[in-house]
Amino acid sequence: MTVLILEPDVQDDLRHALSLLPETRVDTKDDADLKRALNTLPTALLTQLNPVFESTMQVLRDNAYVQLRGFPLGADARSILLIGHALGTVFSDLSHQFALVNEAMPSLNARLQGNQTEPLFLHTDFAMLNQPPACTIIQCVEPDPLGAPFGENGVAVARHIISQYYGTERLALVLNTLLPFAGKKPDGSNVLTMRPIMEILPDGEPRVCFHPSRIHYGFRMRNEKPLPLETEALIVFQEMAQRVRLGLPQTSGDILIVNNHAALHDRALCSLSLSKNGLRARISRILFVQDFKENVGW
Repeated sequence: MTVLILEPDVQDDLRHALSLLPETRVDTKDDADLKRALNTLPTALLTQLNPVFESTMQVLRDNAYVQLRGFPLGADARSILLIGHALGTVFSDLSHQFALVNEAMPSLNARLQGNQTEPLFLHTDFAMLNQPPACTIIQCVEPDPLGAPFGENGVAVARHIISQYYGTERLALVLNTLLPFAGKKPDGSNVLTMRPIMEILPDGEPRVCFHPSRIHYGFRMRNEKPLPLETEALIVFQEMAQRVRLGLPQTSGDILIVNNHAALHDRALCSLSLSKNGLRARISRILFVQDFKENVGW
């Protein structure tokens, strides 16, 4: 597990920066005021903050994921938006989501997968798009009531799959089988993309894109049963990915950043705590970054 721990002196600088930003609701659809405030932060403060984001980005490049511990957690969305804007361009297409930041809390009879209590498969966020977001940022607000392994996130790095299965027929099957990735937008319209689960880019780096529900929906949109080769690719890939999966328990305030092109992520079975005040569950905030900056920070 790759954890980058932020010491108290760094935390103080981050708190100072957050105090200079306007309060931003978690369900905001527009953070223009926050972006303007970011551009007016004192140069000396930005100079102190930049090593945080540069180190975060370097670990992300090296490992395809990084978990930050010690990043200040507030009652609103400033914290997760700060790191999102520092790393790149925040995904803001509201034809695919209801707000810039998504708050996920497992609950009874939930329709959205992220809010269901059952485990979530290893997946790529927005896998049905031609260009899925570059990374997913998951901030733990409240950990699972029972704690790890309940509610933990997991990652499976594409490079680790290549290393374990290089030269095998199983890897060749995954690399050469096109599958339909589809999804329905909040307005009811559909989007469909054909691609293999994994690719080797010209620079030799692997790229992964996978989401069982998106593929199943693609088969339904195609109105044809999956071919035997397609079914085999689905089964084989999930077995390969599970073999390299790493579990990442999160405590309150932890931020997990996953390269959405180089790794998959999931979430384990969740627990619910019931009292006279109602149900208590794991709470996470989720933000997507469409593209990374060439030089992170400011």
